[in-house]
Amino acid sequence: MFFGLSTGLSGFIPHDGATPSAPHVFSYLGDRDGFAIDFVAQTMRINDAANPVNNFIGRPETKLTNWGSDGFILDPVKGLEISAARDFSVALDTSLFPYNPQACTVYVKYRLNSANSSAQRYLVMADNAGTDRFATYAVSGQSFRFVSGDGTTADIGLSTLTGAADTEYTAVFGVDENGKTFIDDAGIHIDNASTLSASTPSHFGIGGYPDRVLRVLDGHIAEIMVVCEPVPKEERLVLTPPNQPEGPVVTPELRVFDVLGTRDGFAIDFVAGQMKINDLATPANNFLGDPESKLTSFGADGFDYDPVRGLNIDASRDFSAALSTALFPFNPAACTVYAKYRVNASTSADQRYLFMTDNAGTDRFALYSVSGQPFRFVTGDGTTADIVLSDMDFSADTEHTIVFGADHNHKTYIDENGVQTDTGTSIATSQPAFVGIGGYNDRVLRVLDGYITEIAVITEPVQREARLTLDPFYTIYKAEGDSHTYNTNEATWGVGVNQFYAQRVADSLGPRVLAANFGWSGDSSSEMVYQLPDFFVDGRPDIATIYAGANDGQISLIDETVPTATQFSVRYIYRTRLEPGGFVIINGEQARVAARDDNLITLEAPLSAVPSVGDTIAPDTQANIEYWIDEVRAKGVTKIAVIGYHFMNFATGGDTPTVQHNSRKKIRDKQLAAATSRNVPYIDTYAHMAGKITSGEVALGDDLSWHVDLGNTHLNVAGEQAVADAVYDAFVSLGWD
Repeated sequence: MFFGLSTGLSGFIPHDGATPSAPHVFSYLGDRDGFAIDFVAQTMRINDAANPVNNFIGRPETKLTNWGSDGFILDPVKGLEISAARDFSVALDTSLFPYNPQACTVYVKYRLNSANSSAQRYLVMADNAGTDRFATYAVSGQSFRFVSGDGTTADIGLSTLTGAADTEYTAVFGVDENGKTFIDDAGIHIDNASTLSASTPSHFGIGGYPDRVLRVLDGHIAEIMVVCEPVPKEERLVLTPPNQPEGPVVTPELRVFDVLGTRDGFAIDFVAGQMKINDLATPANNFLGDPESKLTSFGADGFDYDPVRGLNIDASRDFSAALSTALFPFNPAACTVYAKYRVNASTSADQRYLFMTDNAGTDRFALYSVSGQPFRFVTGDGTTADIVLSDMDFSADTEHTIVFGADHNHKTYIDENGVQTDTGTSIATSQPAFVGIGGYNDRVLRVLDGYITEIAVITEPVQREARLTLDPFYTIYKAEGDSHTYNTNEATWGVGVNQFYAQRVADSLGPRVLAANFGWSGDSSSEMVYQLPDFFVDGRPDIATIYAGANDGQISLIDETVPTATQFSVRYIYRTRLEPGGFVIINGEQARVAARDDNLITLEAPLSAVPSVGDTIAPDTQANIEYWIDEVRAKGVTKIAVIGYHFMNFATGGDTPTVQHNSRKKIRDKQLAAATSRNVPYIDTYAHMAGKITSGEVALGDDLSWHVDLGNTHLNVAGEQAVADAVYDAFVSLGWD
């Protein structure tokens, strides 16, 4: 067994403050039993070879148990906040991963808030019952100590590490059948015979433990890995990734997993033997592991795999497979399928099914062909079927890919010859028992005569522009905002739809990124809240930004109606800036709009005092941005950012690199406060553009360098590019590229 604390490990596991697309800590876990969490990337992985049902990849909050009244706070650079001032600690139930008291190797990357702390600081521990069973901690003002308890006595080794405030450290320590080893920055390596108590505790604590929620690390944890199988000593001392077996490497970065992304649905790579299920509404369905543990096989023949082609579903075999709709988020209004496959011959005497949703006389949703003909795409409403023929030719033993789908926009068929058809027929809304892969459950011989290499089934809307390509699962970036995000004044100001920052950012990110611009002239932050359903009507984005506040100025109450504590009228021209659902401030008091009847505004709850004609009301910029972030995050979007008000480079009445214009600074402060409170990145376009002035790239006070006219806050093409540069640089630093 070994314990270890080593600042030298940072060379092996780099961290540059960005959110990695493939967390480094996952690679260090590899395919070993245990778990790994990247709190910056907000991703967790569990490997359990003996109990595949435990295998998991997804957000750590869905598996961790939180003790205390305070919730998760995640810093975009430092990770999970577990300040001793907060009533918070987390732990993982040992029934959810392969806990092993004879083999437990831990790697942690962390920071301290101060060199000393009045609170006892725990990095990790296995349940404490009088004598520490397994822990790393420090008492007030002292270095970390490493503890292994056998249930009767505890063995303690002290580290010589002196902690510095807000400095990234790494710790490695562990126990296994060889006894224990301590490693710290002074190079102490000690093995002895003390071992862990053989009984299994109920929880494994991260930053604390369940009955002492305030005795936690005073700082942040960026990432943690716990290996629950023996690790060779020479490997422990440097913590290199495990040797990978020959053949396909099982990682969360499989091609078909990338197709699925974070969207609801499932993906299977039949060559790597890996399946992933995403279910935002029912996290218990989330899964990563062997597809055979989830798929139902029909017929006398079992699963048969080719190391290159994938799953054998030859028509001569009595076999097909299906997935119970109870195990994933089946959605009859949204089903987009991507598949990579081969056929054994260009024609077949058997009807060939690639995918289908239960057949009950009339096909509900399927892709198939009859003998000697191309594939046909079927959407059935339960009574009649709508069929569209593909003109794709088959070639024997040739890899083909295909995409087809049906969703709220009705259906789109796509094949490699460019057939793109939308019709008004949609899937029957009743839920079937299974979806079939290579066939369906009551016709086990009527299957694709060939092989399926990989398949992804997305069960939420996919943006139409993304679907209408053979490789359609691009990164979608949606930008919410006002006229600074998009306006229709191209004829006057010369800025086209593709020249606003959203499209420029997408262009910089590369051809696999699509931008959807949801900006509109005059929109207030309240309107952006009201329009949230529209933001998702054509699918969930991978990245979302909000640029709000420019139109949140004060609006006067007028005498068209007598004001009450819940109702009043405003000037007609400004009525839409106070849409239902939006938060507002009236006479210093926050309220929320319940309804709007033309220019008559009704609040959800009475004000503490009845307002008067002439009093002012304004959208609550910070509250509306916060609510928008909460709703977008609840939809499963993990990459959300707030864009701050851009630099006003006016000859008079603008910003300077050292002094912000007062009215714009107030908006920026609210934007920053909203981003900070919801722990999402704030993109400081003011600072980015001020840097261009300081460097001499742009002259201070030159209105037309970035603006469409003298004293006009709207940006010209160069100004939009400057904002796009700031957003792109932020995305790259966050690892969102």
